[in-house]
Amino acid sequence: MADFDKALEKDDERRRLHELVREERLFEKLNEGGTYAPSNRGPHAWENRDRTKGRKLSWAVRRANSSLKAAANHLCLAAAKGETIVFLGDAEAHEIRQIVHELTSKSLRRFHILVTPHHGTHWHHSLGTIRSEFSVTSNGPKLCSKMIPHFKALSRKSYATFANGDIWIASSPNADFP
Repeated sequence: MADFDKALEKDDERRRLHELVREERLFEKLNEGGTYAPSNRGPHAWENRDRTKGRKLSWAVRRANSSLKAAANHLCLAAAKGETIVFLGDAEAHEIRQIVHELTSKSLRRFHILVTPHHGTHWHHSLGTIRSEFSVTSNGPKLCSKMIPHFKALSRKSYATFANGDIWIASSPNADFP
């Protein structure tokens, strides 16, 4: 949190936006009612108002952004529902290793659907111990070139939203595996 506080101290625009969010109790209102429009400002008035466009962000803001992203990735959700689906969220390599170890310790090695970690850009060699009928990567033009090709070897069919668009796969816990 120290990096975030430093960024607020050094960057007037970020401090203004942070104060606006706190003053409007944005997160509390989202949790209470699901949607939110700032009072007396009209719907979505707080969106798309980055006055720093064209201006390089300060070192303090860049560092805070990096720290917050690392914390969010570390706290990512990973989930498995039996042998139907395994979702690896934004796991980093060492976390992927821990997740795979947990799965294999429960004899979960074969899944119908594998949702690749971090838009298909993160890998740990332990992933080689699991298989899936389908691997699915949610990505766009910025990340498609950074996809790790090893995911194709884990599954019969590999899809990425950038290449394939919307992806629909029927969930089937009784799929035949190689």
